[in-house]
Amino acid sequence: MANVLDFSNDTEFVLAEQAEQTRQARQWENLDEKTATEELRALNTRVTQLAYDIRNMVQDNKYEETDENCQSVYNYELSAAGWVCSVYNYNISRMPGGWDTMSKPSFYSSLSAEEAKGYNTAVKYLKDLGYLSSASLDLFHLLMKLPLLEGFRIQKLKSNFDEAGFDEELYRRINNETKAVSNQINRNWESIERIAQSAEQFYKNNAGGMSREALNRGYRQARMKDYLADLASSPIYDSLDPRSDGTFTVKAAMLAKLSVIDKYTAKVSQTDDVKSRFEETIKKCKEISAGSLASCFKFCADPDCKNVAAAFETLLNEVQKFAEMSVDTYTAFRDPGSDAPYCFMKKLEAFGSIQGNYTFNPNTFTYDPWSGGTSFKEMYDQAAKAISQHCRDFVYNHGHTNLL
Repeated sequence: MANVLDFSNDTEFVLAEQAEQTRQARQWENLDEKTATEELRALNTRVTQLAYDIRNMVQDNKYEETDENCQSVYNYELSAAGWVCSVYNYNISRMPGGWDTMSKPSFYSSLSAEEAKGYNTAVKYLKDLGYLSSASLDLFHLLMKLPLLEGFRIQKLKSNFDEAGFDEELYRRINNETKAVSNQINRNWESIERIAQSAEQFYKNNAGGMSREALNRGYRQARMKDYLADLASSPIYDSLDPRSDGTFTVKAAMLAKLSVIDKYTAKVSQTDDVKSRFEETIKKCKEISAGSLASCFKFCADPDCKNVAAAFETLLNEVQKFAEMSVDTYTAFRDPGSDAPYCFMKKLEAFGSIQGNYTFNPNTFTYDPWSGGTSFKEMYDQAAKAISQHCRDFVYNHGHTNLL
């Protein structure tokens, strides 16, 4: 087995060789203006594309693609390993003449034509690259700490609410219908008996004129109609499907809306409190804009370097707008007013007064949406069952019970 070839270190060797080739290519002896122009324009394109991706990420629902692009840009373009920073860092200490083309080092006269061309190229760009590298590293640290996923989640949830059409009217409807359920199933039996006018008239007209069984059946059917007629004036009626046997179910369309609201509010309740992180992002954006980026616009002379600075500004603006929108959206959900969709993260006013009865048990509902989301679907399912029980109680257990 001693003759078996070992390739275990080949990958490390290749990577080291590539790194050395990259380092040499970025030294002034090997620079040329064509390469510098291509690198700067490629950086401009990559940074501008990332700004576009961040601006449209929520609308296009492309978090994964944007996150991948963001990591690629800050790791390979904006970091110390990127072309701008590495060219500047490789050469600034190796060029005694510095940025002054009139003050060339003593060895300049001994350079070949190709070497002198590389030196002149480095001198032309080095001052601009110094300013760009400072801004580049600032953007690197900014993007590395950007809570991209958290911002995407909270903004996407807000967008989902809006697209579903869940507005203030629906929130008020749920609140009013919750009150109506409580009122319906907790009515005083003496007062509710007054609604059985048709049934009472049927009893008076037919008592003694038909069999007890037929009288009972017709009387109960009349009480059922009286109950349905009365319930039709209640706000909850629009959300229920009544059946002939006195049972009720929640309408499918309403149940679907409630299920989605419960899902969205649960997800909002699970979002991390990243307000301070977004506020820090906004603060850093303003500092970079007034600091290293302002220096780029003030001192960079080369048109391609100026264009890179403009791309940096575009990216910085999009990051700041993203952070501002994220913190505004999170704050609006966390401290909701009456505006949709934020109102769905607010406790229903009805919860302060509703009473349970039958299968309707308020103690099983989530009062605070921030404790796991709303329980609207469960609440309406319970409400339909409770009204069904209340209806059957009214029909069969009250009125002229001597017929049974």
